Amino acid sequence: MLGEKCMGKIEKPFWEATYSKEESASTFNDGKPSWDVVEVLEKHLHSGKVLDLGCGDGRNALYAASLGYEVTAVDISNAGISKLNDIAKKRDLSVEAIVQDMRNFRSEELFNVVISHGCLHLLYRDEWMTVLHNIKAMTAPDGLNIVVVFTDKVPPSPDMKPFTKGLFKEGELFDQYSGWTIHHQSSHVLEDDHGNGIHHVHAVNRIIAQKTTNKNYSRDSLPF
Repeated sequence: MLGEKCMGKIEKPFWEATYSKEESASTFNDGKPSWDVVEVLEKHLHSGKVLDLGCGDGRNALYAASLGYEVTAVDISNAGISKLNDIAKKRDLSVEAIVQDMRNFRSEELFNVVISHGCLHLLYRDEWMTVLHNIKAMTAPDGLNIVVVFTDKVPPSPDMKPFTKGLFKEGELFDQYSGWTIHHQSSHVLEDDHGNGIHHVHAVNRIIAQKTTNKNYSRDSLPF
C-alpha cells in the first residue's frame, strides 16, 4: 500500500501506524480473512499456490498458509511485511513475504489463486490497469482471481483522499474480466471504523473470476 508527498512532507496512511503497533493482523476486518477468500480456499481448492498482492499485515495470506497453501505475500510496507513475518513465525506458518511495490512485482511461476484486496485504487488508473493485466497473466489456467476495489460511487474520506489516486468507476472492475468465468460479482457500500475516531464509507466492487480453459465449465460448479 502506498503513500505520497503532501504539503512538503511524507504523510502516512492510518494503516502504517497499526502495522507498527499491533501484534495481530487486525488492521482490517479485525484480522479475519475475507469471506470470499474463505469460500475459494476452503470450498473449492484444497492445495495450490496463492499470491496475495497488496497483502498489508497478512490476514488473508496467513489464513491461506494455515490451510496448507503455498503462499506468496507482497506489500510495499516494511511494517506490514515485518508484522506478517512475526505472526507467521509465532504460528509456525510458511509464507514467502516480500517487500515490493505491486507495480513492479512479476513472477514466472503461475498461481492458482491471486488475491488483491482493497489496494488497486491506491494506484493511478494506468498503473492499476497494468497491475490487473499482470495479475491475470500470473494466474494459472483455471485459476481464480479475488479482487476488491473502491469505486467513485462514494468519494474518499479526507484522510484517504491523498492516497486514493485511481478510484474505479462503478462496475468497471467487472468489465476487466470479460472472457473469464464470473462466479461472483457484487457492489455495495461499506462503513468501517479503524480506531482513533477514524470512520470510513467506501463504495465496493468485488469479483471472483476464473481463467477458464474449459468452454463447457459451468458457473454453478463453484459453491458461491
